[in-house]
Amino acid sequence: MRRRVDELKERGAARAEVTIASLVNELENARLLAVKRGQASAAVAATMGKAKVTGQIIDRAEVTTLDEFEGKSPDELIEMVSNGLRELGYTVLPSSAAN
Repeated sequence: MRRRVDELKERGAARAEVTIASLVNELENARLLAVKRGQASAAVAATMGKAKVTGQIIDRAEVTTLDEFEGKSPDELIEMVSNGLRELGYTVLPSSAAN
């Protein structure tokens, strides 16, 4: 069973490499065509695409788990949000001031 799992993993890895290589090839062809036609922005876009596909540029996003909110009362959640807004430089008014 283990041998079969390893075999399937190797096949998947080989397919991924071919896919990355083919994408890089397509992007390079597009880049060369863009340069030939004097389309600088298209050439830059193709170059950036190659960099992303090859892992030289990684788009990052902050991911927050819901665990930090778990078990908090509504008042505690309001306080957490208010503190976060204050840290960002916002003025937080009491809810009674909004009425």
